[in-house]
Amino acid sequence: MNAKKILYNSIYKLMQENRIEKITVDMILKESEVSRATFYRHFRDKFDLINWYHASFVEKELFHSDQSWEQIIYKAAVFMFENKHFYFKAVKFQGQNSLNDFILKYYTSFVEARYKKGSGQTTLSVKEQLAIAYHCSGAVRIFNEWVSGGMAIPPEELTDYFCDLIHDELRKVLE
Repeated sequence: MNAKKILYNSIYKLMQENRIEKITVDMILKESEVSRATFYRHFRDKFDLINWYHASFVEKELFHSDQSWEQIIYKAAVFMFENKHFYFKAVKFQGQNSLNDFILKYYTSFVEARYKKGSGQTTLSVKEQLAIAYHCSGAVRIFNEWVSGGMAIPPEELTDYFCDLIHDELRKVLE
């Protein structure tokens, strides 16, 4: 197992009993038995480690995919559902380097790239940028509410709601 996965497994285990803001790099190092130098070779801080976990799934499964928009949203929801304890703890933390901020930036980049590809454009108009920002902010808020609420509705139903709420202008290009 590589160092990144060992470190992630350690923070995941620590998150079972601790709030993120209470977990220190020293605690992660002790749990993982990985050196401080190795930790900082891969991550800037514990939040970077948390964000890496989400990004590794997104990069592997979603970003480089020709799947439909609905399939992408569904896969993201299922992944979050399957890792609900991690996401429940991670989205509770609000602040600098939070997973919420990371997901918003990452998702915005993803939607912008997909929009440009679908429209054949290399740049976005101000209106398109605002529409994407509006959509992404709302989407991340919906996911956060879903996670914070214990993921009470199944991923399939969340996906249906989510896709129904996409603005028609975005839908035409994203799908």
